[in-house]
Amino acid sequence: MPVHVKYDGKIVEVRFVDRIVGSELLSELKEVLAIEGQEPVAPNRIFDFREADTSEIKFNDIFAIAEKRRGQILKNSVKSAFLTKTNVQYGIARTFQAINDNPQITISIFREDDQILRMRMNRRKVRMFDHVLVAA
Repeated sequence: MPVHVKYDGKIVEVRFVDRIVGSELLSELKEVLAIEGQEPVAPNRIFDFREADTSEIKFNDIFAIAEKRRGQILKNSVKSAFLTKTNVQYGIARTFQAINDNPQITISIFREDDQILRMRMNRRKVRMFDHVLVAA
């Protein structure tokens, strides 16, 4: 299966592997929504695309996810981190960031995961979501 969703009670981690198509992105969104619906507080999330072939993802796929998120009212504001390795993955994450207009979702994009791992180990509020890191 190319999508793996893990929830540790604080952070939802969605890891994509192998070839990903748009329908799998929408399927992943349904799993995240189910977790959000069960919890008293909507959790922050990490979307890890580093092991995925994202060449089949089209703008319409990204737009469909943004449309579904647009009208949702979350229990609280959430932070989403996108881990990317390739320029295509970064472009997909950046496109979603640009068209996401749900004010409750803050999106940051990372090309390296050391800060994400520190955040998961520390479990405290982290300011890293206030900016986007881009590798040179």
